[in-house]
Amino acid sequence: MTAANGDLLDVLVVGAGPTGLTLAAQLRAFGATVRIVDRQLDRVHESRALGVQPRTLEVLRGLGLAEELIERGNDAVWVQLHAGGRVVRIRLFRLGLDDTAYPFLLLVSQAETEQVLGDHLATGGILVERGVELVGFHADPDAVACLLRNRDGRPEQVRARYVVGCDGAVRWHRGQPESQIPASCKMATAERCRSVVTSMSRTGRRYGLGSPRSPSPWPASRSRMASADRAVLDRNPMAGLAAISSA
Repeated sequence: MTAANGDLLDVLVVGAGPTGLTLAAQLRAFGATVRIVDRQLDRVHESRALGVQPRTLEVLRGLGLAEELIERGNDAVWVQLHAGGRVVRIRLFRLGLDDTAYPFLLLVSQAETEQVLGDHLATGGILVERGVELVGFHADPDAVACLLRNRDGRPEQVRARYVVGCDGAVRWHRGQPESQIPASCKMATAERCRSVVTSMSRTGRRYGLGSPRSPSPWPASRSRMASADRAVLDRNPMAGLAAISSA
């Protein structure tokens, strides 16, 4: 199988996170034939990535999704930093930009982002094919021949003009021969601060970023806590804070 009508598929998107979903939605808007696959059986239900940039909101506005995402998020978040016995309260994400309709960093759960994008694709007839993994590929002169493995173990051959890996920095081509991987895909990895991030249900006292009185960017039934490895923080405090904020 290639495209639904048996023709050569325009684009195979591998990975159904926010990047893959947005790409598939934009390609559909341009009239391309698209399939989007993900080896995970379900979308994320944790907060994970939180920050949506102004330019991203501008792109989503073209798809008619920016306002819905803003309604689900929060652009007025306060954080309390505790260090050396001092407590500093800072308002985040007001960027002071005057050339955008969205002069802020929107804080919204990745689970919400994926739901909005996934629902939009489904409305247009494109369903995320879950439990489907790209296990091999090679480039022909006019297309890329891909081998997919479905959740029942059944192999499937797909030919597409383009294959786009959106499932992480190196995952989609892991295990492929070095000669098969374009130079632009060979990424060096850097040391990252080890962090622990968890979402949890809240009952009673309202926990959120900063203090119990701080407005929470998530629904009242959920909260998020993050911590980083102390040894890494001691070596590079700013890198540690960056790891926490981007976890």
